[in-house]
Amino acid sequence: AWHDANTNPRVTLGRAQDGPSLVLSDANNTPRAALHLVEDGAGLTLFDPQARPRAQINTNASGPRMALSDINGNARAAVGVTSDGPVLVL
Repeated sequence: AWHDANTNPRVTLGRAQDGPSLVLSDANNTPRAALHLVEDGAGLTLFDPQARPRAQINTNASGPRMALSDINGNARAAVGVTSDGPVLVL
């Protein structure tokens, strides 16, 4: 991990369940962004100040996808592309 002047970890490189991850944290040690790799793709998750995932961009064998979630973690909008064509969920 890389730390700031106050010894708070700000960048952490590690291994999640399915592969490597890179997590960026704010000065309160709250995760704000995570980049992760899995066997068939990669993803980026952006978190709000309470560490709730709010935006995700992923790509895998099925195709790319972007999703936005509300404060309770419910998916509110998603767009993606599959082998069958584009997908839009509101």
